[in-house]
Amino acid sequence: MEGAGNQARVQQAFITMLNLALHNINYPQISTILLREKNFLKALLKLMDHQHIVIRGKCILTFLLLFKLDFRWITVVQREIRFFNELDKLLKDNYKYVQCCLLCLADGVQDIIPTIFRTIVETLHIELERHSGAKQGSVLEDTKDLSNLEFASQGINEYGDFTEILMSPLFHATIFLDLTINPLIRSRLLSTPMI
Repeated sequence: MEGAGNQARVQQAFITMLNLALHNINYPQISTILLREKNFLKALLKLMDHQHIVIRGKCILTFLLLFKLDFRWITVVQREIRFFNELDKLLKDNYKYVQCCLLCLADGVQDIIPTIFRTIVETLHIELERHSGAKQGSVLEDTKDLSNLEFASQGINEYGDFTEILMSPLFHATIFLDLTINPLIRSRLLSTPMI
Protein backbone atom coordinates (compact mmCIF):
# COMPACT_ATOMS: atom_id res chain seq x y z
CA MET A 1 0.00 0.00 0.00
CA GLU A 2 2.85 2.37 0.78
CA GLY A 3 4.25 1.91 -2.73
CA ALA A 4 0.98 3.05 -4.29
CA GLY A 5 0.96 6.19 -2.14
CA ASN A 6 4.52 7.03 -3.15
CA GLN A 7 3.68 6.50 -6.81
CA ALA A 8 0.73 8.91 -6.52
CA ARG A 9 3.01 11.52 -4.92
CA VAL A 10 5.53 11.15 -7.72
CA GLN A 11 2.78 11.46 -10.33
CA GLN A 12 1.38 14.55 -8.60
CA ALA A 13 4.84 16.12 -8.37
CA PHE A 14 5.49 15.39 -12.06
CA ILE A 15 2.21 16.99 -13.12
CA THR A 16 2.97 20.01 -10.93
CA MET A 17 6.41 20.43 -12.53
CA LEU A 18 4.94 20.00 -16.00
CA ASN A 19 2.29 22.63 -15.27
CA LEU A 20 4.96 25.03 -14.05
CA ALA A 21 6.98 24.44 -17.23
CA LEU A 22 3.89 25.00 -19.40
CA HIS A 23 3.00 28.16 -17.52
CA ASN A 24 6.54 29.53 -17.71
CA ILE A 25 7.39 30.76 -21.20
CA ASN A 26 11.11 30.24 -20.52
CA TYR A 27 10.80 26.77 -22.09
CA PRO A 28 9.97 27.67 -25.70
CA GLN A 29 10.55 24.17 -27.10
CA ILE A 30 8.27 22.36 -24.67
CA SER A 31 5.52 21.88 -27.28
CA THR A 32 7.94 20.25 -29.70
CA ILE A 33 9.22 17.92 -27.00
CA LEU A 34 5.71 16.95 -25.89
CA LEU A 35 4.44 16.55 -29.47
CA ARG A 36 7.23 14.06 -30.16
CA GLU A 37 6.39 11.99 -27.08
CA LYS A 38 3.98 9.40 -28.47
CA ASN A 39 2.39 8.34 -25.18
CA PHE A 40 2.18 11.77 -23.53
CA LEU A 41 -1.48 12.49 -24.22
CA LYS A 42 -2.65 8.94 -23.54
CA ALA A 43 -0.79 8.89 -20.21
CA LEU A 44 -2.22 12.27 -19.26
CA LEU A 45 -5.72 11.10 -20.16
CA LYS A 46 -5.23 7.96 -18.08
CA LEU A 47 -4.21 10.12 -15.11
CA MET A 48 -7.51 11.98 -15.44
CA ASP A 49 -9.15 8.76 -14.21
CA HIS A 50 -6.79 8.52 -11.22
CA GLN A 51 -8.27 7.77 -7.81
CA HIS A 52 -6.67 10.90 -6.28
CA ILE A 53 -8.71 14.02 -6.91
CA VAL A 54 -5.68 16.33 -6.96
CA ILE A 55 -4.09 14.35 -9.79
CA ARG A 56 -7.36 14.42 -11.76
CA GLY A 57 -7.69 18.17 -11.29
CA LYS A 58 -4.08 18.92 -12.14
CA CYS A 59 -4.37 16.89 -15.35
CA ILE A 60 -7.33 19.04 -16.38
CA LEU A 61 -5.21 22.12 -15.70
CA THR A 62 -2.37 20.62 -17.75
CA PHE A 63 -4.67 20.40 -20.76
CA LEU A 64 -5.77 24.00 -20.15
CA LEU A 65 -2.15 25.17 -20.04
CA LEU A 66 -1.39 23.31 -23.27
CA PHE A 67 -4.36 24.99 -24.95
CA LYS A 68 -3.26 28.41 -23.71
CA LEU A 69 0.31 27.83 -24.82
CA ASP A 70 -0.87 27.25 -28.38
CA PHE A 71 -4.49 26.82 -29.39
CA ARG A 72 -3.51 24.14 -31.91
CA TRP A 73 -3.09 21.76 -28.97
CA ILE A 74 -6.91 21.61 -28.83
CA THR A 75 -6.95 20.08 -32.30
CA VAL A 76 -4.08 17.69 -31.55
CA VAL A 77 -5.62 16.54 -28.27
CA GLN A 78 -9.07 16.06 -29.73
CA ARG A 79 -7.75 14.20 -32.74
CA GLU A 80 -5.55 11.82 -30.72
CA ILE A 81 -7.59 11.08 -27.61
CA ARG A 82 -11.08 12.53 -28.17
CA PHE A 83 -10.52 14.74 -25.12
CA PHE A 84 -13.79 16.65 -25.09
CA ASN A 85 -15.72 13.39 -25.31
CA GLU A 86 -13.77 12.06 -22.31
CA LEU A 87 -14.65 15.14 -20.25
CA ASP A 88 -18.21 13.88 -19.94
CA LYS A 89 -17.03 11.35 -17.35
CA LEU A 90 -15.49 14.10 -15.24
CA LEU A 91 -18.67 16.18 -15.29
CA LYS A 92 -20.13 13.59 -12.92
CA ASP A 93 -17.22 13.92 -10.48
CA ASN A 94 -18.53 15.02 -7.06
CA TYR A 95 -15.33 16.64 -5.81
CA LYS A 96 -15.31 20.43 -5.81
CA TYR A 97 -11.62 20.64 -6.74
CA VAL A 98 -12.20 18.69 -9.95
CA GLN A 99 -15.31 20.75 -10.72
CA CYS A 100 -13.36 24.00 -10.23
CA CYS A 101 -10.63 22.73 -12.57
CA LEU A 102 -13.30 21.87 -15.16
CA LEU A 103 -14.74 25.38 -14.89
CA CYS A 104 -11.25 26.85 -15.38
CA LEU A 105 -10.84 24.67 -18.46
CA ALA A 106 -14.22 25.80 -19.84
CA ASP A 107 -13.33 29.47 -19.26
CA GLY A 108 -9.95 28.98 -20.91
CA VAL A 109 -11.47 27.30 -23.95
CA GLN A 110 -14.02 30.11 -24.19
CA ASP A 111 -11.16 32.62 -24.27
CA ILE A 112 -9.42 30.66 -27.05
CA ILE A 113 -12.48 30.29 -29.31
CA PRO A 114 -12.18 33.79 -30.89
CA THR A 115 -8.55 33.06 -31.78
CA ILE A 116 -9.58 29.86 -33.52
CA PHE A 117 -12.33 31.70 -35.41
CA ARG A 118 -9.94 34.45 -36.51
CA THR A 119 -7.42 31.88 -37.70
CA ILE A 120 -10.04 29.96 -39.67
CA VAL A 121 -11.39 33.15 -41.28
CA GLU A 122 -7.91 34.43 -42.17
CA THR A 123 -6.87 31.07 -43.57
CA LEU A 124 -10.06 30.82 -45.63
CA HIS A 125 -9.53 34.34 -46.92
CA ILE A 126 -6.02 33.46 -48.09
CA GLU A 127 -7.23 30.22 -49.66
CA LEU A 128 -10.05 32.03 -51.47
CA GLU A 129 -7.59 34.60 -52.82
CA ARG A 130 -5.33 31.81 -54.04
CA HIS A 131 -8.22 29.96 -55.60
CA SER A 132 -9.66 33.03 -57.33
CA GLY A 133 -6.18 33.98 -58.55
CA ALA A 134 -5.64 30.51 -59.99
CA LYS A 135 -9.00 30.67 -61.80
CA GLN A 136 -8.02 33.96 -63.46
CA GLY A 137 -4.83 32.38 -64.75
CA SER A 138 -2.48 34.15 -62.37
CA VAL A 139 -0.85 32.33 -59.53
CA LEU A 140 -0.56 34.26 -56.32
CA GLU A 141 2.88 34.24 -54.85
CA ASP A 142 3.40 33.61 -51.17
CA THR A 143 4.44 37.21 -50.65
CA LYS A 144 1.37 38.09 -48.62
CA ASP A 145 2.18 39.07 -45.08
CA LEU A 146 0.86 36.26 -42.91
CA SER A 147 2.02 37.82 -39.66
CA ASN A 148 -1.61 38.52 -38.75
CA LEU A 149 -2.30 34.80 -38.60
CA GLU A 150 -2.15 33.21 -35.18
CA PHE A 151 0.51 30.79 -36.37
CA ALA A 152 3.18 30.76 -39.04
CA SER A 153 2.12 29.37 -42.42
CA GLN A 154 4.64 26.55 -42.31
CA GLY A 155 3.31 25.38 -38.94
CA ILE A 156 6.48 25.87 -36.95
CA ASN A 157 6.86 28.57 -34.34
CA GLU A 158 8.81 28.98 -31.16
CA TYR A 159 6.31 26.77 -29.32
CA GLY A 160 6.57 23.71 -31.52
CA ASP A 161 6.08 22.03 -34.85
CA PHE A 162 2.42 21.65 -35.75
CA THR A 163 2.87 20.93 -39.47
CA GLU A 164 0.77 17.76 -39.29
CA ILE A 165 -2.41 19.65 -38.47
CA LEU A 166 -2.10 22.14 -41.30
CA MET A 167 -3.22 19.74 -44.01
CA SER A 168 -6.45 21.60 -44.70
CA PRO A 169 -7.53 25.21 -44.17
CA LEU A 170 -10.59 23.91 -42.33
CA PHE A 171 -8.74 21.51 -40.07
CA HIS A 172 -9.41 23.63 -36.98
CA ALA A 173 -13.08 24.03 -37.88
CA THR A 174 -13.74 20.41 -36.95
CA ILE A 175 -12.96 21.22 -33.33
CA PHE A 176 -16.16 23.27 -33.12
CA LEU A 177 -18.24 20.22 -33.91
CA ASP A 178 -16.59 18.39 -31.03
CA LEU A 179 -16.98 21.35 -28.69
CA THR A 180 -20.70 21.61 -29.36
CA ILE A 181 -21.17 18.01 -28.22
CA ASN A 182 -19.66 18.61 -24.77
CA PRO A 183 -22.24 20.08 -22.35
CA LEU A 184 -19.60 21.94 -20.33
CA ILE A 185 -18.26 23.80 -23.36
CA ARG A 186 -21.40 24.07 -25.52
CA SER A 187 -23.13 26.78 -23.48
CA ARG A 188 -19.93 28.83 -23.33
CA LEU A 189 -19.27 28.34 -27.02
CA LEU A 190 -22.66 29.74 -27.93
CA SER A 191 -22.24 32.71 -25.60
CA THR A 192 -18.84 33.72 -26.98
CA PRO A 193 -19.15 37.35 -28.16
CA MET A 194 -17.43 36.70 -31.49
CA ILE A 195 -20.07 34.17 -32.54
